[in-house]
Amino acid sequence: MGSISKRGEVWWIKYYRNGIPVRESSGSDKEGAAKSLLRTREGDIERGVPVTPRTNRVLLSELP
Repeated sequence: MGSISKRGEVWWIKYYRNGIPVRESSGSDKEGAAKSLLRTREGDIERGVPVTPRTNRVLLSELP
């Protein structure tokens, strides 16, 4: 079970992966976006998908 909290104007999520707490910024000032991201991360963990904050990021050098 995870949680959300607000630091300044940005919402953060906290979830557990293999018993270790992981904190990640939602990058948004909207609580709904943080809740959605938390559900996504928890769902990925349940399905066994590798979860890291950088999963969906691409470097500019990797773009064609």
